[in-house]
Amino acid sequence: MRPGPFEDDAEPLAQRIHAALAKLGVALKSADADRQGEEDARGLESELLTLMRLCPAAGLRLSDAALALGVHLAAASDAMLRLVSDHFARKATAEDALETTFILTDAGRAEAERRVDLSDALLASADALPPIEQELLYRTLLRIIRSMQERGVIPVAKLCVSCQHFRPHVHAGSDRPHHCTLVGAPLSDRHIRVDCPEHQPADRDHQQKAWDKLLAGGGR
Repeated sequence: MRPGPFEDDAEPLAQRIHAALAKLGVALKSADADRQGEEDARGLESELLTLMRLCPAAGLRLSDAALALGVHLAAASDAMLRLVSDHFARKATAEDALETTFILTDAGRAEAERRVDLSDALLASADALPPIEQELLYRTLLRIIRSMQERGVIPVAKLCVSCQHFRPHVHAGSDRPHHCTLVGAPLSDRHIRVDCPEHQPADRDHQQKAWDKLLAGGGR
């Protein structure tokens, strides 16, 4: 039998826990004092470097960067232009400003690696947890992200659960009870993504029903 797209998942659950915690970190920073002055500007550049380090080789769109970091497009653009000026990033496409894609240069990747000590420590700590505890933590983080999104205090994430292709608990008795209609494959809680590049937002009613069924464990 040919393995499905989730059979050999390249992204460990610890990496997804890290991404979920990063989402919450963005919300906490956004709720703090407004981003002004040189210190805040440099902080945003550092966040951009970290975000780009985790991005696919194709790069990061400016609009996606602003959304992920919870800042206005103008702030993300200013920070990105400073990275370009410092030779840490460069344009990968020549599209309109909103859709322009940027990638790290070799110097930028080296600088990003230099700044990730705490990030890597968090990732290593999550990876050291037993698998069952990783899954419990990740599921809890997804619930927190969902709750904060409903309150409007966290940027909208491209969660599987809010996607029109996600079907929770349709494979009864399986260790992969959910289904992605886009790739036509079953998946488990650990495969649920925080930022899926193929995410297609479902309408509000569909999202609510998906969350209710997911959190109820398939009982609805």
